[in-house]
Amino acid sequence: MDYSSLAQKHGTPVFLLDAGKAKANLRELKKALSVLPKSRVYYSVKTNPHPAILKAVAAEGMGFDVSTALELEAARSASKQAPTVFNGPCKRESELRAALDSNALVNADSLSEIEKLAALRKEATIGIRVSLFPSKFGFEPSQLSKAFERAKELGLKPIALHSHPGTQQKNLVKYSEWLQQYATEAEKIAEEFALEEISVGGGIPDKLVLSQNNLSLQDFANAVENAFSSNLDATIISFEPGRFVCADAMKLLTRAHYLKESNGKNYAVCDAGINYLPAITLAQYKISPATPRNGVKKRFAVAGPLLFANDVLGEINADLKEGDLLVVENAGAYCTQLAWEIGYGKPKIVETEFD
Repeated sequence: MDYSSLAQKHGTPVFLLDAGKAKANLRELKKALSVLPKSRVYYSVKTNPHPAILKAVAAEGMGFDVSTALELEAARSASKQAPTVFNGPCKRESELRAALDSNALVNADSLSEIEKLAALRKEATIGIRVSLFPSKFGFEPSQLSKAFERAKELGLKPIALHSHPGTQQKNLVKYSEWLQQYATEAEKIAEEFALEEISVGGGIPDKLVLSQNNLSLQDFANAVENAFSSNLDATIISFEPGRFVCADAMKLLTRAHYLKESNGKNYAVCDAGINYLPAITLAQYKISPATPRNGVKKRFAVAGPLLFANDVLGEINADLKEGDLLVVENAGAYCTQLAWEIGYGKPKIVETEFD
């Protein structure tokens, strides 16, 4: 890939997007999930809502997971018909109305929300969220049956169960334990109510984390199949992936303007830092020289331009010179959404094709 030409044309820092890579990841996901009798994918729009990625999702026949009216609008711009779920603990009434009007499946988080849904749309089809650990989301297991019963009393049709294990699941044993606990709760609900769909949410890591932990996408698919297939094989098992789909579909190109040594440590000071790759994304970034050299390598801390001592993206072992371009290989998850504009504007996004 000609990073030098891209930097010359667009300047640095700049985000580079290959929607074809996202599409390839979606196909890989579809293949892994073939172990399940019935599955469905809702791409997590909040992870990266770029129109090219959303169009790739729609082209692959998959749906959308949204949590705001803006995300719903973005999803519907990509596809009017794609299956869509609306999640979140604080859905405004206007958002509930918009979700119902667009035929999105709302996963209710509280009894008050269930009451609002019934007031807005009698006989609406909904889902209900359960949280298997203390959090602001959904119902605790002991409240779940009551929530389904109340929804039915109000004329709603609660046909789906939703939960989420947390982002970047690195421990397959703990993930499997969570799935088994969730499957147990789902079976209890299925004995009382007609469940058509069970969502296991997100949590599938990006490819860098999978590799670092000797995991594969198939490991996660197999864990879900093992937990749910025995008693619930007629139910749709749905997923809400984000990072796996788009993390490596976007790169950040930055330039090391200065190299310096301070207190025995080498720094490559670049024009991109935690303003564009904030720690809140909970991502580990893979950074490499755009044009590697074969000279003597040194360990460099890759630092950004901000007036914060913690403006450091990571470390690389490389033969660097001032002016070299560096590539953050996996900048596609949350980075453009959470980028700060402190001192600088947000970098442009350039659509291209990776080699």
